Parts: sequence; structure tokens; C-alpha cells
Amino acid sequence: MQNIGVRAGDSRDSLGRGRFFPFVPEHHLVPGHIGPKNWYWDWIYYPNKVGLECCSDTAVSFHYVPPNKMYELEYLLYHLRPYGINHMDPFPPPLPPDVNSIPQKVIDKYKEAAVDVKPTSGDDHAPETKQSNIKQAEQGPRDKESPMAAKEAEKVQVGI
Repeated sequence: MQNIGVRAGDSRDSLGRGRFFPFVPEHHLVPGHIGPKNWYWDWIYYPNKVGLECCSDTAVSFHYVPPNKMYELEYLLYHLRPYGINHMDPFPPPLPPDVNSIPQKVIDKYKEAAVDVKPTSGDDHAPETKQSNIKQAEQGPRDKESPMAAKEAEKVQVGI
């Protein structure tokens, strides 16, 4: 990597915990899995703890994770919602798309399509037109706007 200009750096988090690991999570989290004479201890640059303090909350990779373990981890991380924990929105909202990277021709196409959408006459409770949603999305979400309204505006902006 050094030959192509990649510089080595300290990838640990602010608590000194590692982010890149050469074994499955279990070997780093459970004391005794990595024996004291294992090559790992000779080759790590920074001292490393064993147990829950070994690994950063923002760990990037673990090696030798078999496919079945990956499915298990996916379920535990992204699908399981234990009883008693508030799940309103556990993750921050997604960033809006970078409109500067979308070709102007595509934006114009969706603006033209949005102009054609009009509420039916006599319907006092008709939803807003796509055009007004596009204008709101271009202005960015407002502080008082609900998360659902912001997501809908994003969908309209990208043409979903």
C-alpha cells in the first residue's frame, strides 16, 4: 500500500479501541480465545485490551467471519428490536441526495413530470402537487417538519 501512496495512521477511536481486527468478533471479545503466544500479540502496534473494551463502537472490519455468522450478525444489528426499547428512529435520517451530482437534464425531466400532476377539481382535501414538494425539497427540510414529510420530499426530489 505504501508503494501507491497510502500512509499508515492511527485508526483507533478516542478511547484507544481498535477498529480493524484479524479474527471473528468472538475471539476479540471473549478473553482466552487468542492465546498469549499467538502471532497477533507480536504484530499489533498499539496495546489492545481483551473483552468488551477491545473493540471500538465504530469498528470497521473483522476477518474470517463465515457466511452464516454474517446472517446472524445482520439479524442482531439491523432487524432485532428488543422489547422495552424505543425504536422511533434509532438511526439518524439519511442525507439528502447531492443534487450537484445529478445531471440537470434529469432534474428538468422530473420537474416537467411534476407540473403535470394536478389535484382533481372540487377536491378540497387533495394532496399537494409534486411541484410544491420539489420546491420544498430544494429549500431543504424545515426544523418543524416531521421526519415523514422530509422523507416524502426526498423521494419526490429524486423522482421516486
